[in-house]
Amino acid sequence: MQNTQTILDTLLHYVGQIEALLIKVEAHPDCKALLSTRAAPDAFPTNQQLAIALNFAARAVAPVTGRALPVFPDRATVTALHILAQDVREMLLGLTPADFTASEVSHTAGFAKLTQDSTDFILRYALPNMIFHFTMAYVPLRAAGMNIGKSDFDGLHSYPTGFSFEQTLDD
Repeated sequence: MQNTQTILDTLLHYVGQIEALLIKVEAHPDCKALLSTRAAPDAFPTNQQLAIALNFAARAVAPVTGRALPVFPDRATVTALHILAQDVREMLLGLTPADFTASEVSHTAGFAKLTQDSTDFILRYALPNMIFHFTMAYVPLRAAGMNIGKSDFDGLHSYPTGFSFEQTLDD
């Protein structure tokens, strides 16, 4: 399988971003309320979205490396989310490109039964699902007034203090 180190590095990066966001949520005075926010009435709450995102980071590599998934928490408390993030991080750090041995993965996506090449499974199924659920956790936090921005999501962007996107609309 090609690009396995890049895949591992990408998964680890976003696990780190989820952990950093979780630390900010935990420090917020309304932590419990923030964890129960939802992007839409029928969407999972933020805490569940974070757990699912972390789970997808592990699900991306488990079937192609033969590793077992970390234990998914019964209740996605802050403590349980920290433990899950640590377990996923340790799983990913314990892998090398040589561990990627499966050439294809058979799985279910919703109600669709799929068999995908292992690279296709990771890049077109697992990684996008991890990013989707991370986004679905980020959006309600931001909408609830948490002071987070794009850099909290991707860890790459940087904006000067006091910058407003409204300033760019008229420019």
